[in-house]
Amino acid sequence: MALSQLTTRPPFRRRGAAGRPSHPDGDQRRSRGDRPLQTIDSQPSPARRRRPPVDPHVIDLILALGFTSAALVMFLTGETPGDLRPPDTLGIVLVLLVTLPLAGMHFHALGGYALMLAAQLTLAALGYETVPPVTAALLTGLFIIALTAPYWQAIVAGVSSGVLSLVAIFAFPTGALNIPRLILYWLAFSGVWLLGLIIKLYRESAARATRRAALFAQDRELRAIEAVAQERARLARELHDGVGHALNVVVLHAQGAQRIMDSKPDLAREALASIETAGRQALQDVERMLGVLRAEHDDVLAAQPGIGQLPALAERVAEAGLPVTVTTEGAATALPSSIDLTAYRIVQEALTNSLKHAGQARATVTVRYAGTGIELEVVDTGRGAAASAPTTEGGRGIPGMRERVAVFGGRLDVGPLPGGGFRVSAWLPTEAQTP
Repeated sequence: MALSQLTTRPPFRRRGAAGRPSHPDGDQRRSRGDRPLQTIDSQPSPARRRRPPVDPHVIDLILALGFTSAALVMFLTGETPGDLRPPDTLGIVLVLLVTLPLAGMHFHALGGYALMLAAQLTLAALGYETVPPVTAALLTGLFIIALTAPYWQAIVAGVSSGVLSLVAIFAFPTGALNIPRLILYWLAFSGVWLLGLIIKLYRESAARATRRAALFAQDRELRAIEAVAQERARLARELHDGVGHALNVVVLHAQGAQRIMDSKPDLAREALASIETAGRQALQDVERMLGVLRAEHDDVLAAQPGIGQLPALAERVAEAGLPVTVTTEGAATALPSSIDLTAYRIVQEALTNSLKHAGQARATVTVRYAGTGIELEVVDTGRGAAASAPTTEGGRGIPGMRERVAVFGGRLDVGPLPGGGFRVSAWLPTEAQTP
């Protein structure tokens, strides 16, 4: 390969009429199976493909083997003070029982740590020397259980470590009444335990934030799809009006041309020319607007949500950090599709506002079926500040809910509750039709 081929940039490609770089394949890039093109951002990075995350069980095994090797070497080769029991088979077994359970901490954290703690206390009670790798293994086990186990298990492990360290310091032969040593043990175990809990809280908070961001992104996407559908409907009306006008012109000129075809052929030819002009203009309008009306997301628009999807919506909102309870009162009846969709959107908007502004709260969604309509009530136990909060993107929020309800001649009541929280109540007549 020539050096110039390595150092010369590829030739600049001229942009097409639409402002996009031209491509030798043209539109064939899109026509191969009608699959959307994948951008660089949509593909996983090479680092992610080459380096999958390390299995935590492998890390546990490596730690267990490392601590075990170091502990055995120091336990067997170190100098034992005269007042301590020299190394023997029982001591080796106890050292192994402290270090090896690290390999299974992600399988049964509390059981593994209990075994490690019991073996450590037995070492101290029998008068063996506690080498640093044994203490380090115990600290690592406490960190893992605080990081990965349920909170109640982490609390049990932390309290047990604190209480039993007192027992080991004051009661067993290996520990004299040594206040600095006690403080050091407590600082080490408390610090490791708190560090694991803090990291766990941070991870859970980040996961909730990610789910909440995904929920908001889904909400924005649905709104964008709905806006596109409304725009297509508007264009369809314009197309209908334009083509209807052109057809009226064609019909009128055709009738006139038939009447004067024999008596006034020149005027008849002018009428035919007008028919041709009107037809061409209508054809151009159709060709121009069909590209806009050709939906790329027809499968998404066909499956519009409704009241039946409220439980799934409640689950998504709960995953984002706002627990939601959905209840139904009265005999459920089939709703017109427009009413069904509007009811779902009102509840979705109310829950989105609660999720943004209510803070640490809970929400209740009540659907009441009455004879002439359906009532929707969303109540949260938050700060009650959503009324003064800004509307969401695209001019939605509470004004958007009012617009939806007004289309069907319903009513909407919103506002903070006296004891705290916020309430959204909407009533929709089931016989309402969109204009």
